[in-house]
Amino acid sequence: TLQNAELNQVAQRLWVGQPDDFQASYATYRQQHGAAQVLVANILAQPLMQFAPSFYDLTAPKADIVLAGLITEQVEEVQAAYAPYFTLNKCEMREQNWCRLSGQRLSK
Repeated sequence: TLQNAELNQVAQRLWVGQPDDFQASYATYRQQHGAAQVLVANILAQPLMQFAPSFYDLTAPKADIVLAGLITEQVEEVQAAYAPYFTLNKCEMREQNWCRLSGQRLSK
C-alpha cells in the first residue's frame, strides 16, 4: 500500500496502520492534513463499528467511504452503526461471502 502511494506521489496524504494505532493517530492526522475526502477501511467488523464516530470526525461533508473486510452476516450491524454518520449503499459481494459497503458522509 505505501509503496504504491509513494509511486503515485500521495503517500503524504495516506495513513496506513492497524486498528489499535488509529485512535491515537487520527486526531493528529486530521490536524496536519485536514478533513479526508475519501476514507477506505479494510478491517474487521468490530473495529469498523467502533470507529464510525471517529471516521465521521475525520472526513469532510459528503466524503466517500469504503468499508471492506466484512462477511454478509455482519453487514446489517455495520450499516446500523454507520447510519447516524454515513449513507451506505447495498453490500457489493466479492469472493464467497465477503462484501464491501460504500457510501458518503452525511453533511450534518
